[in-house]
Amino acid sequence: MSGGMRGAFCSCLAVFAVAQAASAQVPAPPPPTGVFPVFIETADADSHPTYLLGYESAPPFVRCERACSLWAYPARYTLAVRGEGYSESSRSFELTRPSRVVVEPKTTLQRNGGLVVGVIGIGFAVIGAALMVGSDSSLGDSDLFMPGLLSFAAGATLTPIGFVTYGRHKPSIHVEPL
Repeated sequence: MSGGMRGAFCSCLAVFAVAQAASAQVPAPPPPTGVFPVFIETADADSHPTYLLGYESAPPFVRCERACSLWAYPARYTLAVRGEGYSESSRSFELTRPSRVVVEPKTTLQRNGGLVVGVIGIGFAVIGAALMVGSDSSLGDSDLFMPGLLSFAAGATLTPIGFVTYGRHKPSIHVEPL
């Protein structure tokens, strides 16, 4: 053997002599007894809310953007929604087995839109009532009664729809078993 080959052979021998024996990776330990997998995701693929999850009446212990997975114990949980453009709100739900939790957060646009529709409904109802009361058949204004009735009916329909939409600011949560 030449001097260069002998040096390379010796250094390889030295590396093998000092190196520790190779071992296979140890598999991850199984999850603790009583827990199960839970997947939390947003119903709308284009939305990017932040979720805070914790036991009911306790501070949150999980924070995730749009989707996450975790090991959970059977219990009642509270999920809070945060983020730009979303109504900050929370809702409680119960997990008893492996589940997929689909969340539909409410946006501030939906909430404010409900308020606008409710107020416009009140305006229609007031104008309709004024037209109905102001139409006097003896003066020949009976042709204002029907538009007043239609305006009042539209207002009576829009007002509760708008205010119910405004009041429903909590996220919708659907727990689906896996």
